[in-house]
Amino acid sequence: MSTELRLSHPSTVYIANGTFHSTGTNTLNAIFGTFAHELGNILDERLNPPGTSGGQPYGRTYGNPHEPQGDTDTGAQIEICIFGALQGPHGPYPNVAH
Repeated sequence: MSTELRLSHPSTVYIANGTFHSTGTNTLNAIFGTFAHELGNILDERLNPPGTSGGQPYGRTYGNPHEPQGDTDTGAQIEICIFGALQGPHGPYPNVAH
């Protein structure tokens, strides 16, 4: 996947240029999906600091450790909840493990 998160200021989401400037048929879904995904990760990490989520890895409090697409964090589950699958600029990512 071409998404990335870099925080230069707390809670600022950066979307990869390749996603944001894509001309693919699913670009808007990919942009909004990435934003929702990364916002979900930020909220999880702010609301559930290390050591407070019952043993779940940091940023994965509500993630699926068996996610077939390989992204096990909370943000992935939010994106899947909203769009039905993780989104890429050229369409949803296939539902198979990497």
